[in-house]
Amino acid sequence: MDLWAYQNSPKIDFSMPGKPTDNVFVESRNGTFQAEYRAHLWTKYRLNY
Repeated sequence: MDLWAYQNSPKIDFSMPGKPTDNVFVESRNGTFQAEYRAHLWTKYRLNY
């Protein structure tokens, strides 16, 4: 990856901190992932008791 970046010189553009609307798709996926992960953990540890 470092070699590719060195050879292609990609422009890196970061979103501003505290601005989730800059990348709605990523923020939406993060929320969905967190909910799914919490449900997974709840089920995993609930079944062990």
